[in-house]
Amino acid sequence: MDDTNRKDTVGRITAIRADLETKGWEKIVTVREGKDKKGHKGDDVAVYIKTASEDAISGVVVTVMEKNGEAIIVNIVGHIRAEQIADLGERLDIKELRRLKISTKAEAGA
Repeated sequence: MDDTNRKDTVGRITAIRADLETKGWEKIVTVREGKDKKGHKGDDVAVYIKTASEDAISGVVVTVMEKNGEAIIVNIVGHIRAEQIADLGERLDIKELRRLKISTKAEAGA
């Protein structure tokens, strides 16, 4: 993103996030860094999942607006087990995703 397309890009990602929420996707991770000393916004990340059943996810969407000007959208479709997402969270050091492993283990023992 640069000054010529930042507003449109932010608007599109905001619209995508709103559309996901109205269609029953669950936001499981939100990271919004505050402004730096120069007043520039920090990174803005949101991760959504669409649940297929108690133990499977049918989709994952990751939206990122980075402070360095990059915009990223990742859409994963398929039969995904929660523990696979948790393993990914473990590898990428995303504690919110690692919690899926804790939740699925706790539910299995209950």
